[in-house]
Amino acid sequence: MKHPVLSLRMMLCVILCSVLVGCSSGPSTMIFSPSKVTSITNVYQGQTFKVQVSDNRNEKHLLKVIDSEGNKSRRPSKNAVEHKLLENFSSGLAEQGLTINPHAGSTINLSIMQMETVVAQESLKYEAALSVEFKVTITRNNKTLYKTFTGHTSREGILKFDIARLEQDLNLLATKVMGDIFNDDYIQQSIQA
Repeated sequence: MKHPVLSLRMMLCVILCSVLVGCSSGPSTMIFSPSKVTSITNVYQGQTFKVQVSDNRNEKHLLKVIDSEGNKSRRPSKNAVEHKLLENFSSGLAEQGLTINPHAGSTINLSIMQMETVVAQESLKYEAALSVEFKVTITRNNKTLYKTFTGHTSREGILKFDIARLEQDLNLLATKVMGDIFNDDYIQQSIQA
């Protein structure tokens, strides 16, 4: 007959090993997909602009993981960040009454200055810092106006980070910053000028 304490220890060891092995692997990319910001106003009615998005980050990844020994690994986005932002930014401006024309003389440019999730991964815990910084530049009638919008959040947890939760956090943060842009009085006045 087996000893019950040894059986229990062996079962706990198997469960712990299964959990650790399951936590050791995961997706190698992040999916960037912020929600569309809706605003039912016609604040830009009669205004026509060319809308652009540029990625001015030195490193084009969305996730940087730093392990307990200081080794860094970078993980790219699974989809085109600039394209997704242009789609959402243009859609939000159009919902506010802006006419978008790629040949217009006036331009609104959304520059990605920073968009990154940095994870400090220890053996039994992690800490994540997420930051988004967009710079909006409006060029009209030989005048250039700009304003920078930022957002920061963090998350921590036990064992290994969950990339799906970090994706969700980054997408929510980017959506919030886009909402700040759409509701900003200075931006609205600059486009209407």
